Amino acid sequence: MLQTLDLSVGYPGPPAQLVLADLGLTLPSGQLTALLGLNGTGKSTLLRSLAGLQPLLRGQVQVQGRALTSLTGPQRAQCLSLVLTGRPREHYLTVEALVQLGRYPYGHWLRPATPADQAAVDQALALTGTESLRHQPVNRLSDGQAQKVMIARALAQAAPVMLLDEPTAHLDVANRVAVMQLLHQVAHQQNQAVLVATHDLELALQLADQLWLIDHHQPQVLCGPPEQLALEGHLGRVLAGPGTAFNLAQGRFVATEAPPPRGRAVGLQGDPVGRFWVQRFLEKRGIGIAQGEAQPSLLVEVVQTNNGFGWRLNGQWAGQSLTELLNRIAN
Repeated sequence: MLQTLDLSVGYPGPPAQLVLADLGLTLPSGQLTALLGLNGTGKSTLLRSLAGLQPLLRGQVQVQGRALTSLTGPQRAQCLSLVLTGRPREHYLTVEALVQLGRYPYGHWLRPATPADQAAVDQALALTGTESLRHQPVNRLSDGQAQKVMIARALAQAAPVMLLDEPTAHLDVANRVAVMQLLHQVAHQQNQAVLVATHDLELALQLADQLWLIDHHQPQVLCGPPEQLALEGHLGRVLAGPGTAFNLAQGRFVATEAPPPRGRAVGLQGDPVGRFWVQRFLEKRGIGIAQGEAQPSLLVEVVQTNNGFGWRLNGQWAGQSLTELLNRIAN
């Protein structure tokens, strides 16, 4: 759907500043692709270049086989939609009026909305779950609602390619998940090619069909399913920093500079979910967890209760307070 041919991106200068070079990328239809990389490695530069907002240093960007630079503004908007970070500037429009702006490439300001325009707007509102906000002024929306409305405007544009720059920035956890799930749904159900630049690695690993990973060591862009890039060691090599490492077994980055254990290690057994959180609590406070076949003098058993989890210390009930458990271990 979108591909690059011998593409080099950066800033013309003078002097010219090359950011990424010799890119041969393919953005397939019906898939969610996540663009990952450290700050300052060129994610926004690449995204803006793909959208035609920044001049190319060399090469081509093609959409549906046509060079992006050969298209007029309306033609480009019919091929490609863009959602940038930040709240919409059209503060005093209603949500429906803002989404209707996505239909502008198909007509002009003086043309009244056609039934096809209205159908596209209605469908976009339905897909994003913002139908109930139709008559709400944009300036009254929450950050999460505003981001969904901007995606709805891009959907109403009916372009086969959608590019998004940090759409989950400044959102809470629930809205970050909702927006990424929405983009996955759009890609698969609407057969669109969706590219999202993001720092939310865990959601990208869960929901993206493929990754574009900017390897600043080369520099180059590594492409493939997230699971493949994880198993080949690229995620940890490219994205880990001082004091962090990619835990392949857990599929996430973890701190490597844990407090050194003090005193004797304790054994830990019982419910696996509760055990995970108890181990995290104890290790933060310098209590080591016994590994292997060694028989520890202190054994914590984690059990489920009617209202959460509790623990036994050497067979004696120790309550449900982690702080109390720590005090008993220390004493």
